[in-house]
Amino acid sequence: MRRKFITGMLLVFVGLAAMPGMAQQPFLEDGKAWSQYVYDMFTKEGYTATYFLKGDTTVGEYKYFKSWYSLQEDYMDRGGLREFLYREKDGKVYVYNTQTKKEYLMYDFTMQPGDSFIYEANQGMDERNSLFKLTLKSIRDIVTPYPTPVKRKVWDYIVSMGLFNSDENKWYYPDGGFVMSVLEGIGSPSCCGIDAYPFDIFGPAFEFRCCHDGTGKVIYTVDEEGWCYRYTLGIDEVKDEAGGLKVTESAGGRLAFAWNAGAGYRTLSLYSAEGRLVARRRPAAGDTSAAFTGLPRGTYIYFFTADGQTKASGKVLVE
Repeated sequence: MRRKFITGMLLVFVGLAAMPGMAQQPFLEDGKAWSQYVYDMFTKEGYTATYFLKGDTTVGEYKYFKSWYSLQEDYMDRGGLREFLYREKDGKVYVYNTQTKKEYLMYDFTMQPGDSFIYEANQGMDERNSLFKLTLKSIRDIVTPYPTPVKRKVWDYIVSMGLFNSDENKWYYPDGGFVMSVLEGIGSPSCCGIDAYPFDIFGPAFEFRCCHDGTGKVIYTVDEEGWCYRYTLGIDEVKDEAGGLKVTESAGGRLAFAWNAGAGYRTLSLYSAEGRLVARRRPAAGDTSAAFTGLPRGTYIYFFTADGQTKASGKVLVE
């Protein structure tokens, strides 16, 4: 099942400092992941959606990376297969839509200023008002500071929305538009990573947060806070009758849990009320308890997982 997280507003990525040129880095890599925070601007609640590449498949004469999504932090063990496949060749990145059985150009790193290409935002699902012209304005070099300074190229595009003239049965692309920047090895920090460009669709707002390489190392974050995952939606308690999970203590900065032998829990994650990861435990086989100490007073969200699924969850107040 595909989940598409979209917004009608794009943020413009601002370069930091001009630097000498460098060799272009590959964009696609097995295991690479892009995370974005999707949130409700009124309730200030939200969740993190991560898109990642894992495995490959062949369609016709080309080999593509499979793409997946996850709403969980340990996304490599979760998520669903998306309908999009990706390949990279000679500086160009293509996306293949398995529903429409068509391939589309998404990024072209061989373009020179003044060159342009047409992007089909809805990729054959809804033709009208879905075509955009991307004209390369400039290529520059910057340093991205987080998590460590790295020299990268930036391609700045002017994006013009196509207008369809039904009388002439022809698309027109007015001059002007908005600026979208594409960062080497990352994609568009103001937009989408490997997700489809959401130029003409309205929905919840989102922030691009970070990018991991194929080894799981964070190679890009938007700010010095460096968080890739946040979960702030209200949750219902998930009880595990077989596991017998109980909160045994939640006072004095200490939070303790106990459960039945054989529950099989493999991960215990603790989040603040703001959705930031506070701590994590990985119980060994046979463990029946875990505790956190030195916690500030407040509400916490906990998740117990096993076999890539949430087995128990809830909220607890630490006095």
